[in-house]
Amino acid sequence: MIETSPVTLGEASCKQWYGSTEESGKGLLLEIPVLDEVSDIDVKQAFFRGMVTDIRWEKRKEGQILVADFKIEERTKPDIIMDADPKEEVGNQPPSLHKQEEFPFELESSEAIISYNDKGKMRYFKVIGIKDGKPLFYQPMPKN
Repeated sequence: MIETSPVTLGEASCKQWYGSTEESGKGLLLEIPVLDEVSDIDVKQAFFRGMVTDIRWEKRKEGQILVADFKIEERTKPDIIMDADPKEEVGNQPPSLHKQEEFPFELESSEAIISYNDKGKMRYFKVIGIKDGKPLFYQPMPKN
């Protein structure tokens, strides 16, 4: 059951980020400013654009903020070894048989759900009006 937020929220934003190398990947950074002076709410997860990740509190000079960093997994098919000799195909991985869990909420692209623990009971509140910000491009670390 979706409830009202236990804190006063500022204007939430989402930025796509890109790592400096292909291995570092890409993702979405969801930031939700909190206008109240509380940070004792035990936040757990953020549900946003079909993805789920942990959410955390951060203190910044402009105040407290909820931050969720969604890593976007690239869905590439692994290389498959085909050979007349079946022994050469030993390294091939069998297809995954587990079913991907269904996303539990129906949300617009500008909405997110935040879960939090309230006296042992899991509760949820909706964040609306999330604005897309400028993408973040991380620079490679300098080599020594």
